[in-house]
Amino acid sequence: MNTRLHFSARLILTVVLVVGTGIALTQLERFEPETLRASLAGVGGALFGPLWGTAYNLVGAVLGAMLSFLMPRYLSAECALDRHDGRIKSLIEGVEREGWRFVAVVRLSRGCLTTW
Repeated sequence: MNTRLHFSARLILTVVLVVGTGIALTQLERFEPETLRASLAGVGGALFGPLWGTAYNLVGAVLGAMLSFLMPRYLSAECALDRHDGRIKSLIEGVEREGWRFVAVVRLSRGCLTTW
C-alpha cells in the first residue's frame, strides 16, 4: 500500500512537471531559461529520486553542452567554409599563426558574446 501511494505521488508530480515544461517550451519568450531548467530538474528528481535524479541531470547537462559544441564544429564546418570561404580561411590562417593573440582579443573585447 505504501509503495503504491509513493508511486502514485511520483507519477502525479511527474505529470504536473512535464505539463509545466511543455507549457514553458511553447511559451519560451515569456519564460526565463532558469524556469525550464528547474522544471526539468524537478522531473528528474521526481522520476529517479534526489540522488540519481541529480546525477542524471548533471550527466545530461554535460552531454548537452558537449553536443551543442561538437555538432556545429564537425558537422557544419564544411557548409560554413563554402558559404563564407574568404573570411573564414583568413581567420583560420590568422589563428594558426598567432593563436594566443586571437584568444586574448576575443576575451578582452567587450563587444564579443561570451558564455558567462
